Formats: sequence, C-alpha cells, structure tokens
Amino acid sequence: MNSNNQGAFAAPRRRNSNNNHNNKNNWNNVNRAQQPNANYNNYQQHGFRNRGRQGFRGGRGRQFHQQQPRNFQQEEPNSENMANASLNGESLFGLEGGPLKLPGFYYNPETKKYFRIADDNSGISGYSRRDLEKSRRDRERAAMLASNRPRIASGSFALRPVIRPMTTVMDDLQMGRRSQMQLDRRFVETRLLNCNNRPTFVLDTPKPLEISKPASGCEFLHVTPDGKTVLGCFAFGDNEGTMSSVYVLNVGYNSRIASKNMMEKERREDRGEGKIDDLNTLGLEFEQSKLEDFTQTDFTDTFVDMTVAPIDTDVTCLLNVTAIDRLRWNGNVCSEFKVNLQPIPELSSPDSFETLSSPIYNRAWNDNRSAIWSLAWSEANMTVSFGREESTRIENILTGKSFVISSRKKNVISQQFSQDGNLLLMGLRGDEVIRADLRMNGHHITGSLKGSYNSGFIHILKNSHPECVITENFAGQLRLWDFRYPNRPLMQFKDHQNTHYRLPCFVDANERLVFAVGSDGTTRGWSLVSGDVLCAVPSPRPIEHVAHFPRIAYSENWAGRHGNAALVLAVGGQLRVHALEL
Repeated sequence: MNSNNQGAFAAPRRRNSNNNHNNKNNWNNVNRAQQPNANYNNYQQHGFRNRGRQGFRGGRGRQFHQQQPRNFQQEEPNSENMANASLNGESLFGLEGGPLKLPGFYYNPETKKYFRIADDNSGISGYSRRDLEKSRRDRERAAMLASNRPRIASGSFALRPVIRPMTTVMDDLQMGRRSQMQLDRRFVETRLLNCNNRPTFVLDTPKPLEISKPASGCEFLHVTPDGKTVLGCFAFGDNEGTMSSVYVLNVGYNSRIASKNMMEKERREDRGEGKIDDLNTLGLEFEQSKLEDFTQTDFTDTFVDMTVAPIDTDVTCLLNVTAIDRLRWNGNVCSEFKVNLQPIPELSSPDSFETLSSPIYNRAWNDNRSAIWSLAWSEANMTVSFGREESTRIENILTGKSFVISSRKKNVISQQFSQDGNLLLMGLRGDEVIRADLRMNGHHITGSLKGSYNSGFIHILKNSHPECVITENFAGQLRLWDFRYPNRPLMQFKDHQNTHYRLPCFVDANERLVFAVGSDGTTRGWSLVSGDVLCAVPSPRPIEHVAHFPRIAYSENWAGRHGNAALVLAVGGQLRVHALEL
C-alpha cells in the first residue's frame, strides 16, 4: 500500500494460495478457534469496505474474514462515550491503532475509518504524527478550560467544543467556513457559559428617606441599548409592598478599578488561588441619578404593569398602571386603576428638557369600570393599548381617538405591538395568543398560536425575524413561534418551570439570547439559535412573593464599552452583577 494514500483503510487481503476456501467446514473451524468475539458487522462498522455479498458466500469473502485480529473485545465507541472522553481530557481522535490496535494507523470515530500516519518529513499536512500530536494537545487544552467552568447543556453543546483555538477561529473566518455573525454569536454564547453562580460584585439599591428597611423586591428593570442607563422600580415595605419607587442608575467605567482588579486577578492566578470571580475586572460603577421634580418617583398604589414608551427621538417616557381599592358609599369595594405617562429626563435628549412639561408627554387615565391587566406602546403610531378584562382599548395620544377590539371576553395579561404598529399580539388568560390587525374596521382577530394558553410574556423579534414571537405561559413552556406556521412552535426551551405566575423574561438587544426566571427562582439563559441552556443562576433567597422573583438585565456593552458583557439580576434590594468573560 502506498504510504501517501490517506483514504479509508481496508483490511489487508492475501491472495488465495490454498484450497481452504473450497472447504467450508475447514474454514468454519478456523473461524471458531481464532476469532470467537469477532463478526462481519464489527468490521463494517469500523470502516472496512464491504465486498457486496461476497462476505456471506465464499471465495474472497472467506479470506476477508480470516484477516480479523485475534482477541478483539473492544466495544464500538458511541457518541456518548466520545462526549465523556472529550470532557475528561481524553481524545479518541489521536490514539494510534484505534479499537483494532493497528500499528501505523489512527482511527477517526466520526467517519469510522482508519488512516495511515504519514512521516513528519513527507510533506503531507494534517496527517503526520507531529500534526496529530499538536491537534491532541489543542483538544486537551480546550477540555481543561471547559472543565473549569459550570457547564449546563441540553443539546448540541454536549457534543461539540465550546472553546476553540483562536487560530482555528480566524482560519474559519478567512476561509469562509464561518461568517462574522456566526463567530460573534459563538463568542456571546461561550461567555454566557462562563457565568458563575456567585456575582462579581453586589450593589445596594437606594431607598426613600421615610423607609428604613431595604427594598423587598424589584418590580421592573430596564437597560438602554447602549448599556449606560438602568431604570428600575423597587418595592419597599412588607411582602405586599407599601411603596414603589422608580430609580435611574447611570452606568460608568472606572479604568483605575478595572486595572486594579485585573492585576489582583493575575496575582491570584499565579499563586493558584481558586477564587477569582469576585473581582470587578470590567470596571463598572452604578450611580444613582436624581429625577426631576415633574417626574413622579413614588407610588403608594399597587403596582400592576410598567413599560418604557419612546415618544420621539428626543423624549422617552415611562408608562405605568397602578390599582387601589376604595370603599364606596353603599359598602361595596371598588378597584380604581390609574395609568400615568411621564417623561424620563435621563433617557431623553438634553435639548428637550424645556419641552418635557408639555401635555403630550404628561398624560393620566382613570378607569373604575374595568380592570387593566397590561399595557403596550407603539412608537410608530403613537398609540397605547390597555389590556382589560374582556377587551382591549386602543387610544392615540395625538388625536385622542380610541376604539375597542375584542379579546374573546378573556383577560389580556400580556401584549405587544409589531414594528409598524399595525398588528397587536395579545396573551389571554385561559385562551391562546391572538393577533389583531388594527387596520381593519371590524373582526380584528386574524390568527392565533395553537396551544399557547395563559401566555404572560410576549416578545416579537422585531430586528431579526419580525414574523417570529417568543411566549411564556403558566405551564412553564417557553417557546419560539412563527405566525406563518401557527400550528406548532419552532422551538421549545427546556428546563423552564412555572406554576401560575407572570414571570420575568428578557431578550437581549441583538436577539441572540433569551432569559427567564423560573418558579423556583433560578434564572436561566438559552441560545435563540440552538436552544441550548447556557446558564442557570439560582436565587440567593427563597421565593415567597411575586416581588421576590429576580429581574433580569443583560448587555454586551455596559458603560458604552463594546465587550463589557454582564448579567445583572435585581434581587431584593440588591443588584447582583455577574461579569461574563471568555
């Protein structure tokens, strides 16, 4: 056989120089005496070429069986064994001889074939002993790095390496095997896989002067796309909350803190100290910003729902709904709902401060006839949607005109507008997610997602896939849908849990990741492409009230610096920052 031939290795076969193949009984006796544990199927699985039906009859097929090695008792390596071996630092890829222990050959478990090992000076790249040894060292290094971090995988990440050598990554990019978007997504997913359960640092949230106790929980959390501002609404008091306060935190970068913690991290690594995840190597600082006097920051009524409403390119407002119970003159208890629209100076342009007191940016609605369960805002049409008990009311804040659309006489517990504002998706209590076309004069409902009952979270992928939507319901089903194929979901994300709550969920600005808090208090993150579970951060305290669930904020450019990736969880009166690094 030619030493430069790198094709699949076939079993060596001698010329038939005797008459054993004519004696069937003699051939069977040799088979039983020398190869008790071998059979033809084992040879076929290990890459030996099949000679048609000759192996089952006579002639060359019999000589083919006679070349089987003695005492062959090694099992066929399956995908599970390969995955365990790669995670433990072993590599079946570079073992010389393979399961059949053939000298001068190595076994490829993916193709199930044997290849001849070329000489180092033969000029053949990738098949020499030196190249195979280098490839083995790279895989061992990747396995060692992977074993030093928490790893939770539900799909393809268990069978493919997460950390690849930089030379391989750049080679894939230059040769066109991977696009820049694919490489960016892989870096983002790898960083989230490195997320530690312990936060990098913890920040205590501010509290009102009249409240002595810290916040009992966070009711709303929002981060701007540039990663420079965080908006949060925190509940103070007992478990039910006696007051809700809105705070704006400016996120800054301190180079002195970043360099100091980076030097400390290198010092600990040199000394072999294991705890290096409590250092603020990103240099992030959170400072409270004082809201202006015309912005209402404290609410004594019960918090219901809140959303950020960009009015135009200069002004961004906060839209919220609260509820309060009142005793009427006849002894009946009446629930009154208040909706407020007010500007946020920290999220608005400085040139617009003189116009923030305009009536268009400061609106209030009162409704004591029907409960309001959810809110939605459309920047394209300047309309606000009030999700009520048996219908939804749409109102344009510029013209003041409003109309009511049907919700199948169900409570609208979640809703969101499309990018152009012509479509409204509504999650109904006890019914499926429905889509309403607001351009129609009547019969607005144009479709529904089959099986999406009690969806308390709806998010449309406006930037990447406007026809796709993510839903989360009371049954613990976090799903990705395409409204063009509404009969079944495109993907269902595993390990999520929910019993009957409207749980916090979050989709990053680039629409690569989705996060959700389970009823057990664990915050999980998934890849929107593969559906793999990339992180699972448990809550540091038990869940006793809906305000105790952590709120999620994620950004890849905190403080406006690209690459400063971190996961921020608001738990109680604390902001727990989990820095994400490669």
